Amino acid sequence: MFRQLYGSLVPAALRGPVLVDKTGIPRYWSAIWSATSIAQLASSTLTQKLRYVENLYQHADNLLGANALDDALSGFDDEALAAILESWFISIRNQPAVTSADENRWQTGLGFVTDVITWLSSARSADDRLRHIEERLHRLSSLYSQLHVRRSAAVEAVRSLPASTVEALYALLDPECPKNPFLRMKTRWRVYVAFVLMLHQGLRRGEILLLPADAVKSAYDHKLKRGRFRKRKIKHV
Repeated sequence: MFRQLYGSLVPAALRGPVLVDKTGIPRYWSAIWSATSIAQLASSTLTQKLRYVENLYQHADNLLGANALDDALSGFDDEALAAILESWFISIRNQPAVTSADENRWQTGLGFVTDVITWLSSARSADDRLRHIEERLHRLSSLYSQLHVRRSAAVEAVRSLPASTVEALYALLDPECPKNPFLRMKTRWRVYVAFVLMLHQGLRRGEILLLPADAVKSAYDHKLKRGRFRKRKIKHV
């Protein structure tokens, strides 16, 4: 469980966030980790990381019993650590909605386990068992560092209009169309010209608004026997 220690009886050096088990005893390796590796972090960041690690502790308790994670770390039980990490990763990944916070939770828990095992292996004398543990740790780190929680697919923006949509807009925005939503004829023509410019010239709304009043010229085409519109070339200073 996550707790904040700020009582007057608590020494100043021990005040702050802490993880405890169901009996209120601090979780051993998380206390050391928070006092060394992440002590320099901002309070909000430190709190968030400890909450992520507490989630890993609770998962281990439910999977293998009370204090399972601390016992596995202290005993270099790589099989137990593998079972805890693998099942925790799967539980995160199989959520209905996965966010970047879940990815951070996984990476924080994995980093916590790796840090503790690295400290313990460097503090012990070299022997066959230690070398075996280091090999398993390297294998686990290589395996789990490549795992990433699947994030929700981003909604792709529509970049082109279907032909049927363009045809419907052409028909609706035609100044002579009885279903045109604009009442005044001048407004209908303005909207129609803006629509044509944005569609065929690739102009954005902001660029349309920056055009001068005489940017669009009209004239009668004797060959086509109808009026034509053209965009005047604008010199940029």
